[in-house]
Amino acid sequence: MKYLVDLGVSHEIVDSLNEAICYDLKVNENKITEIINFLKSIAINNLDDLISQELRILYMDLDDIKKAFDIPNRSEMIELINNDIVAIEEIL
Repeated sequence: MKYLVDLGVSHEIVDSLNEAICYDLKVNENKITEIINFLKSIAINNLDDLISQELRILYMDLDDIKKAFDIPNRSEMIELINNDIVAIEEIL
């Protein structure tokens, strides 16, 4: 799961993932890399919280994620999400 660490997820979070999730994340490495890179490109910076609390986003379609963030108040929403990852539920 080195690719997750390379993308900015902490070793502690990666080590805490169960075997089934690790398998899914390995099999879908390209898709998950694209999703994380998109989230980073729009300034989502709390990847550890994202993985530990809102892992479902990594199973979503990237186009759906992009549409969810295509909102007029995107910068305010991103700030909310960076302060509390649970705020992401408002747009997903």
